[in-house]
Amino acid sequence: MSCNYDVLCLDCEDTAGVSYERRPGAIRALIRHAVAIGALAPLTAEEDTVGLSVSAPGPGGSVDIGWFAAHQDHRLVVVDEYGRIEGLCGEHAGPAHERCRLLPGHSGPHRGDGLRQPPGAG
Repeated sequence: MSCNYDVLCLDCEDTAGVSYERRPGAIRALIRHAVAIGALAPLTAEEDTVGLSVSAPGPGGSVDIGWFAAHQDHRLVVVDEYGRIEGLCGEHAGPAHERCRLLPGHSGPHRGDGLRQPPGAG
């Protein structure tokens, strides 16, 4: 079964829109290098480079360096197309399609703390 993965900012509840199919490791790599990716943003803002597109070819398409620049110092995590967050429980946790933010295997009820599924997640 196929599953797409993306980068989710827990602070803004926004996704990077990279959508790598069956490659959560690629998303982990993007997160590890988020500062370096975001540092490229000024390059595309210079007068001589307006319109320059910096991308990483592959099955997930291009990487929006402006998104990474805007999310510097934010908590970035791997999320799948169903809203499951790597390292967290991720089960439905209440109204508005919230996902549980507790560790997997926790005791007691699921707790969402307001984190909704990413747009388009089922």
